[in-house]
Amino acid sequence: MESADRELINLEYLTSSFIDGLIISVSTETKNFPYLKQLHERGLPIVFVDRVMDDIETHKVIADNYKGAYKATKYLLNKGYKRI
Repeated sequence: MESADRELINLEYLTSSFIDGLIISVSTETKNFPYLKQLHERGLPIVFVDRVMDDIETHKVIADNYKGAYKATKYLLNKGYKRI
C-alpha cells in the first residue's frame, strides 16, 4: 500500500546506508518532496519512474500510456480478437 509517510520512512532508511543512487516511483499521495530535493542537491543521483517531479532536474522514465494502449489494441485486432 502506498503512502507518502511510508515513502519518507523508506527513503530515510535507505539514505542512512551507503547507496550510490535512487530509482523511485513516488507515491500517489506525495505532493511535497523537499526530502528528495535535498538528496538531489547533495549530489545523490535520482531517476524518477512513472510519476515524475518536474521541480527536480534529473533523469526521468515516463511511459506513453496512450501509445502503449494503441499498440496493444492494434496487435490484438491484427490477431483477430474482437472483444477487447
